[in-house]
This record gives sequence, structure tokens and C-alpha cells, in this order.
Amino acid sequence: TLVVTKHFQESVVFHATREALSKTALKAAAQGATATQYAPDVVCIAIEGSDCSGYLVIATTGSEKLDEKFIRQLKIYLVSALNKRDENASTEKDMHLNLQMVPFEKWAVQSAEFLRRSAHATGEVAMAFFRNPAVLTQFAASERSNMVSVGLNYIQPDSVVKCNLYIYLPNNERYILYTPRGSKIYGNQIEKLKTQGVDKMHILVEDTHQFNVYRAEGFLNDSISSFKRESEPEL
Repeated sequence: TLVVTKHFQESVVFHATREALSKTALKAAAQGATATQYAPDVVCIAIEGSDCSGYLVIATTGSEKLDEKFIRQLKIYLVSALNKRDENASTEKDMHLNLQMVPFEKWAVQSAEFLRRSAHATGEVAMAFFRNPAVLTQFAASERSNMVSVGLNYIQPDSVVKCNLYIYLPNNERYILYTPRGSKIYGNQIEKLKTQGVDKMHILVEDTHQFNVYRAEGFLNDSISSFKRESEPEL
């Protein structure tokens, strides 16, 4: 089932998603199943290409967990379909996101480029594509091989970070822990760093995936917050 949103365009991502779903074996859905409510744990596949870049968010009905085998098969078909159209799904690991609770279908119709629904197991799976031109972080080299640097523009003000953020002191050739994992980095801190001539922070190479998860959650949770503000009288 295709639910047309107000942002709908027949992009290569839409066609690739349709093709991937058609090739993925799904069981019949329970009668009356709907993906309008779901647990906040969803799976996200980052897509970056010349046609469009963004997050393909996959959710299922109720509290039922998404089948890892289904996700693997779906991504194989999705990557194949995108490659045929000279686009690429990121080789980044699938991202398990913790989002705000939201009526998924209503949010997707309001904010996503498209929403596709299909039978899955005893319920239904829903997939929505949210455009973001800077979907993947451009990491750069750092002074040590086990670290990478990331521009301050990738760090969301007033957000809880999912990995340790460091600043590098060239005079001392030392890394200083600036914001620990699980703590909030505030907008005034970011602005202060800029006035001091700091334009990047540093993270461990092993934390790059978590940093991309952090950015995806921030982008999508901002979208959910906007949807809730606009829909407040209806919710």
C-alpha cells in the first residue's frame, strides 16, 4: 500500500523501496492491523545519493520487534535496486533509533516524502523516507589514528550526546574530554568554542556509528516535535 504524502515525489528511493518490499517474503497481516502506533525502537537505513539523501525509517505495529532477518533481506534488495539506478544505500550499519512516541502514519503523511505499508508477520511494517541532504557525517583525520574529527556544524545544540566529545590542545598535544557520553552539550558552549577558534571536536573511531545514530535521532525527533506542535489540537 502506498500512502501519498503532501511531499510525495516518485524518486529513485521510492522505486527502490517498492521493489525491495515486493521481493521480501511477508506473511499475511492480521485483520485490522495498522502501523499508526508503534514502540519508539525503530530501524533506520541511511541513503545518500545524487537523486536524494535521507533516512528510510522502518517501524512495525505495536510492541513487536522488527525481524533482523527481514531487515537484512530488505536492505540487500534495497541496495541492489538503488545500485541499478546509480544511487547508493549507505554501507553504514543499520541504525536502531530511540524516537519519541508518535502516531507513525500521521507523522509520515505530514513530514515524509512517502510512506509504504506492507503485511509483515502478524501485523504490518511501515517504511517512510525523510529527506536530509547531509545524512552522513563527513569525518576527517585527527591527530591520532584512533580518533577522527567532526565539524561543530554536525553537533546539535542542547542535545544529549551518545559518545564522548573531545577537544584537542595542540600546544600540549592532548585531548581533553569536553562532553561525556550521556551528557548534554549546550548551544552556548558550542558558540563559545567558535569564538575561541575551535571549529571541530574529536571522537573515537569506534564511536562513529553512534555519532551517526545521534544525528539521525536528533533530525527525526526534531521532525516529530514539529509535527506534534502543528497537530496539537488533533492529538
